[in-house]
Amino acid sequence: MTDMTDMTDMTDMYTSDMISYCRYSDNYSWLHAISHLGFLLSLILLGIFIIIFMRYKQLWDMFHFLRFNAGICYFFALLFMFISQAHSIREDRHNNIAFSALQQITFQVGVT
Repeated sequence: MTDMTDMTDMTDMYTSDMISYCRYSDNYSWLHAISHLGFLLSLILLGIFIIIFMRYKQLWDMFHFLRFNAGICYFFALLFMFISQAHSIREDRHNNIAFSALQQITFQVGVT
């Protein structure tokens, strides 16, 4: 049986799973603003696409309906990705894993 002093610290093993937040200097603050602007623009345009599809019944044939389902999944994937940029989500291991799993699920559902 091994002694407990030979064991490594278990918390160090699990912190490698987490996605570390990129720290930019003050010169790169525009990069952070552009990424948020891109997320918001994509969410707004996908929201408009979803509203237009739900409003007009002429678009409810098979191929447009597949695009509608992919658009909804992509909307939620972008939403989860945007929310996961928060510091509180990145610092907590369980929240980080939960939002990563939600992103993977919505991207997979959107593709299939």
